[in-house]
Amino acid sequence: MSFVEKQLEPIAAIILAAGGSRRFGKPKQLLIWKDDNFINTVIEIAMKAGLAPIVVVLGAEAPSITSTIRQKDLKIVINSDWEKGQSSSIRLGVQALLEENSNTMGAFFLQVDQPQTSNSLIELMKKEAKTGAQIVAPWFCDEVLSPVYFSKHCFGKLMQIEGDHGGKTIFPHFDVRTVEWQDERQTIDIDTPEDYEMLRELYGINGAHQV
Repeated sequence: MSFVEKQLEPIAAIILAAGGSRRFGKPKQLLIWKDDNFINTVIEIAMKAGLAPIVVVLGAEAPSITSTIRQKDLKIVINSDWEKGQSSSIRLGVQALLEENSNTMGAFFLQVDQPQTSNSLIELMKKEAKTGAQIVAPWFCDEVLSPVYFSKHCFGKLMQIEGDHGGKTIFPHFDVRTVEWQDERQTIDIDTPEDYEMLRELYGINGAHQV
């Protein structure tokens, strides 16, 4: 395949949003970020980055979360086995993506509890992905961050992950490229109310509410 042809291949997004938010105590998907909730914010990030198709994997509290999603140009899949760990959502997301568009170049895996993800970061990663990279991840202070891009050549291995493991499990099997990212706020996952308050404070967002 020529470089030009690769540039034209679509890059998808798989949004992992099936967790039960046990440590937080209420659905993180519905927490407010700026003018919207987390799930809509992350979907909007994917859309602004030109990622398509977009697959959203829900699980716990799926009906109440689905009712808040305004965007229509995406595919929602429900993971009834979400309690078995993130691997079940990864497998379901990849399967749904392949059913939706088998010609995709690869996919970004976005976490619903990272509404602060920058479109500038995704654009930087897309540029690296379009050189033919198998895996692309942000790199900050000797740490690999999310989101992570996986080319379609990784999908088979992703479908083999079991238990509460994520896509980083397959890194040893592929060439992993990293892009330097200097914003330490991207290192924050929101697992507790304290994490949520800290991230909102870092972005100058006052108050904490749930829709």
